[in-house]
Amino acid sequence: MANVNFRPNKGKTVNDTTKPQKIYIRYRLGRKVDFNASTGANVLIENWDFDKQRVKNRSHVTDRNEINTLLSNLTKHFETFEAENLKDGITPNYEMVKTYFDSFFTEPEIKTIDRPITFFDFVNNYIDDATIKPNPITKKPLSKNTLKDYRLTRNVLQQFNDEVKKFDFNDINSDWYDNFNTWCNKRGFKDNYKGKHIKTLKTFLNNALEKGITDNRNHQTRAFFVFKEDTDAIYLNLDELSKMWELDLTKDPTKERARDIFLIGCYTGLRVSDYDLKPSSIRETNGVKMFVVKTQKTKKPVAIPLHPIVEAILIKYDGIPSRMFDQKINKNIKEVARLTGFDEVIETTATISGLEVTKKRRKHEMVSTHTARRSFCTNAYLTGMDSLDIMAITGHTSEKNFLKYIKVTPEQRAVKMSLTPFFTNATALKIV
Repeated sequence: MANVNFRPNKGKTVNDTTKPQKIYIRYRLGRKVDFNASTGANVLIENWDFDKQRVKNRSHVTDRNEINTLLSNLTKHFETFEAENLKDGITPNYEMVKTYFDSFFTEPEIKTIDRPITFFDFVNNYIDDATIKPNPITKKPLSKNTLKDYRLTRNVLQQFNDEVKKFDFNDINSDWYDNFNTWCNKRGFKDNYKGKHIKTLKTFLNNALEKGITDNRNHQTRAFFVFKEDTDAIYLNLDELSKMWELDLTKDPTKERARDIFLIGCYTGLRVSDYDLKPSSIRETNGVKMFVVKTQKTKKPVAIPLHPIVEAILIKYDGIPSRMFDQKINKNIKEVARLTGFDEVIETTATISGLEVTKKRRKHEMVSTHTARRSFCTNAYLTGMDSLDIMAITGHTSEKNFLKYIKVTPEQRAVKMSLTPFFTNATALKIV
């Protein structure tokens, strides 16, 4: 009988426990085969359960389910391998084991069925494979948020199929698009929500096209427009953030912790998925204290100097405030914003059901975890921080997209420009 085990760092001693370690699979068959290979997943040693050989079930380890699913499916993969070999009387050698291991990460072929594969057959297979196989480009499992988006779009498309007209690959054309758009409008979808599903649909269809499942290219025409409009999301300026920090919440520890976690986001620009900070995330270089974080989305390390308010929060908690679920932060931070006095009435406009709709809301009702990141970007920009430095933290790849993201009025931009040497050091002209 073969043994399948999973070990961080090949089972060797880890000297730096602050760094994620590669998880290796070890397949042993007697004395003849001892195969080791990286699974492509990484884990901090403190989050690894050596007895269960899985990532510990800790809420702050956001990719634990994806990694554990990957390891479980690898185990099943080799259980099938052993069962087939026993049935056929084969004793595999090292090369056979390696080839079978590599086959797990090979771009999956569409499962063959007795009838022609339909659009929903393909989408279901595509999502199933994305759940257990790593992305062929990044070599890592897709994030749970991406998989959630895939499933949501599939469900919306299935509803449209059931309620309006059944469709397959060849039915997806400009008329189909118009009908889908009309159906979305009747359901009260915002343009950005419609656009999100059209974008994911294009992902499905491009993949089917690459695999030769369909030759329909209608989705690549201009008719398949991806709806997208700028949102009226708010930001909190530096004075507002100071008022929020000065608010006495000692009688409500939950709101106080939500406020403090939110403020860390406001002064670091990190996504809420990267709020899982640890003391080991704090470094000091040339006398400058900073967070050094490998972000979940880009997988790239970013270094962010510690703002004085962030340092004060760290001192208050004698470290990092304990993690809080996003929904709980959002619920409490709205109330904190109300208590701080953010009662300004704000008009928001969005295209809903194909019509421009304007609503009035109190500012505190609009505060969320994403407000923290937007506040960081806007305040950093207005105080003169270089856009490229801000983008290195936010992950924006173009200044054009970054400038759409920050909430700056033309007047604010003009004031910022007035402080540059172009305006302050202009040579006086002699009037002849």
